[in-house]
Amino acid sequence: MTEQRKLPTAGPRKAIFNRYIKAGIHTCEGYQGAPDKDNPQVIVGWELVEDFTDEETPRPMWIKGFGMGNINDFNGERAKKTKWFTNMFLDYNPEVGDAENFLGRGCRVVIKHNPGRGSHAGKTFANLSDVRDCDHELPSPSQPPFFFDFAAPTVEGIEKLFPWELEYLQSARNYSGSKLQAMIDGNTEAPSTSSSSESAPIDNSAPF
Repeated sequence: MTEQRKLPTAGPRKAIFNRYIKAGIHTCEGYQGAPDKDNPQVIVGWELVEDFTDEETPRPMWIKGFGMGNINDFNGERAKKTKWFTNMFLDYNPEVGDAENFLGRGCRVVIKHNPGRGSHAGKTFANLSDVRDCDHELPSPSQPPFFFDFAAPTVEGIEKLFPWELEYLQSARNYSGSKLQAMIDGNTEAPSTSSSSESAPIDNSAPF
């Protein structure tokens, strides 16, 4: 069994909204037997301000939402993405839908420690359970906030995607024939990416 990674402290933690990726259209399983739906999805990440790795040179930990693309990227009143952003930023206007303009802003995330199951039994994982606003002044993020738009990709942006993020974008229903596919297929070399992320919602190997 590999050694248990250091986890961020459970409970409300100061954080910086630092990663926002529009990830294309994916099929979402219907809730309690409802029909499956195709919806635009996003990947969202936060840098933690008070929690650091125990490496020789400590780095800020970071956390993402449960799973990949779990926050619908549309602005209906009941959309989870709308609720989360209005909870984090009191001046967020869902009718405008410009979440990327809030990158680098401070907020709070609520972290819950959950025991692993199955092959992960014996380990504890840090999961994101809620988000809140923050009225404290926070330091600048350790790395520049990152925004990527599936519909308007750039080579520079592709190179900054983590491998699991790129894989998720390539699994989008609208990937085939997209500008993103053309850009990736047109590259003579695979995009260089940072160290890989595990499936757990916390990954201290990320570069921020």
